[in-house]
Amino acid sequence: MEILSIHNSENIKDREKIFLIWILATGLALRIFMCFFSGLPNLHTDTYMYFDQANAIAKGSYINYAPNGYPFIIALLHIIFTGKALIHLLLWLNIILGTISIYFTYNISKKLFNNSIAALLSGAIMCLYPNQLNYTRWLLTEIPSAFFILAASNSYLQKRNFLSGILYGISSIMRPTLFPIWIAMIIFDFILKKRLPIKLILGGAFITLSTCTYSYIKTGEFAIAGNSKVNIIYSIYTFGGNIAWDAPQKHPEIKTSRDAKIEYFREAIQHPVYFLKQRIASLWQLWGPFPSTLGDTRSLISRIIIGVENIFLIITGMYGFYLQRKNKMIVILILPLIIITFIHTMMLSIARYTVPMEPFLIIPSGYALFELWNRTKQKHEKEKITKTI
Repeated sequence: MEILSIHNSENIKDREKIFLIWILATGLALRIFMCFFSGLPNLHTDTYMYFDQANAIAKGSYINYAPNGYPFIIALLHIIFTGKALIHLLLWLNIILGTISIYFTYNISKKLFNNSIAALLSGAIMCLYPNQLNYTRWLLTEIPSAFFILAASNSYLQKRNFLSGILYGISSIMRPTLFPIWIAMIIFDFILKKRLPIKLILGGAFITLSTCTYSYIKTGEFAIAGNSKVNIIYSIYTFGGNIAWDAPQKHPEIKTSRDAKIEYFREAIQHPVYFLKQRIASLWQLWGPFPSTLGDTRSLISRIIIGVENIFLIITGMYGFYLQRKNKMIVILILPLIIITFIHTMMLSIARYTVPMEPFLIIPSGYALFELWNRTKQKHEKEKITKTI
């Protein structure tokens, strides 16, 4: 009987590996299609900004505007590749990072919930999720950011704190909105273990302080990115999808980040009702069931797809959180969601800003779907037994 039990266990593990390989292969194929065969564009307005910053870095200069994590990668690859070859390589990087992110989603789920079926379901959702597929084709920070924040969480669960800190640091220089997650994880780990997570601190500090120091040497500003003033100005004068891109030019009197912060709080105090409506509109842009047209750049079909995605993730993800409410480690998933949602609700928000957050809802979503399936199955079995009796 013991030999039979071991044999059955090995068969289950083999089947799990086969399913996982199929999910990863499908994810890879779909991402290749999106990048090279869908006929959809790859270069966003922000892409040119990243390339400009990368060119400056390659020449020994430095543009302290957008986060320099992605430009660092472009500058590094630019040493060998140029032109279309560089663009294709960056697309392949997105494809690879996106596919590995599917594995991280699966692995984090398995470690948190100890359930292979739930983990495979989470991986399958990540594999097919429209937003994750769509942003693979764009040369933006969305897919790399999602990869690095997932990799950091995965390493933390594997008790590789120094590596986890490094990955949190890289995600922070990709997108500064992810920086507070590292700080929150330090606090969480301290509360959990009653001692400072030195390795987690050192890993993140090495990356962020190195970037800030390099910025200071080149520009005299000790910062991860230099666009905080502009982003705050956008936040003051934007309402939902009607983004005030021309606000910085219309308000030249706001010269520094400090000026922008003062103006932000002044507006909040002087016009509290309008400010509250702005914040609700920003939240709606992130997770609303029917987002705006974003200045007529988003079609009706796109808006419906985004809305359906949001409704599905919020309902199933929150149900998954509820089912795992007694699991302390679920905080690892909750922190990124709360922090990034709060930051973009209080500041500028665009639907694409949910991309790094989505895996942290997809993971509990997979568990919720498993539980729904399992409970339905048990209910049918009970009904069959009752009828037989």
